Amino acid sequence: MPVVPTAVGGQRSALGEVGGHRVSAPALRLEGWSCNPAVQPAPAASAGPWGPIVATLMRGRSVAWAGSEPAVLDQLVSALLGAPQVGPGRIEVCGRSLAEWSPRELACRLAAIGLEPLEPPELPGQRGVPVGEAVAFGRLVRRPDPARDWIVQDALREIGLLHRAHERMGGLTPIDRLRVRLARLMAQLWDHAHGLILLHRAFDVGLLGGLDAVQALLRQVLAFAQPRGHALVLVQPDLPQLMALVERVWLIERNGVQADLVSRTLPAAWLNEDITRVGARLLRFA
Repeated sequence: MPVVPTAVGGQRSALGEVGGHRVSAPALRLEGWSCNPAVQPAPAASAGPWGPIVATLMRGRSVAWAGSEPAVLDQLVSALLGAPQVGPGRIEVCGRSLAEWSPRELACRLAAIGLEPLEPPELPGQRGVPVGEAVAFGRLVRRPDPARDWIVQDALREIGLLHRAHERMGGLTPIDRLRVRLARLMAQLWDHAHGLILLHRAFDVGLLGGLDAVQALLRQVLAFAQPRGHALVLVQPDLPQLMALVERVWLIERNGVQADLVSRTLPAAWLNEDITRVGARLLRFA
């Protein structure tokens, strides 16, 4: 029988009600979410629906999603980012279903980064926008936004790029280009006390200079998120070493969440393997 994970913790903020919802509400709730891959475009998965998935992630907490079928994780991410629902169930972000949020409001609560191209532009003269302007894109939905300039500066300072605010994006290394995207994410959620950060296959160890550099970036995001009450979902099953930095690991298979594990209790040897290959051992351990 699937495990129902509840990432424990999360205390009531002194803010009480923000934007018509309780800030003590879970950052993410999956209520029997299911997907019928038969109605999805090719490449099609094997027959049969996925789910139901039932899970709760409280504010200020962090979790890694892992599983033996990447398509299940990717479809769940797509649903969280607003893809048309192809099955029953409900997804709530910060106390409201996705359908109840306006795009503007949701952009103030949910910020995501995926594995976008990080190489500099190839064509001569394509130097890109200045770093500070790239970070300011995270504030577009908030116009009018009188606090934009100082929030952008603080986000750049948080990620260690304030001294490069006027440089062009095209002149940056891949890891600094990712730092800019993380700063943009921070600016997007800066002035709310309750949000959700989704990192969907955002880290390429080879391109970013090795595992130590990637772990340092994730630590910076966690240091930003936790004091502000933002929850974090890490979807990077090819890098199990990163799972040791978040609080929990959910093993998600097509019939639901099979295990909810405290990441620091995982045997160190497992963190040197592809976690999707050790599902059976994870279940025994759970």
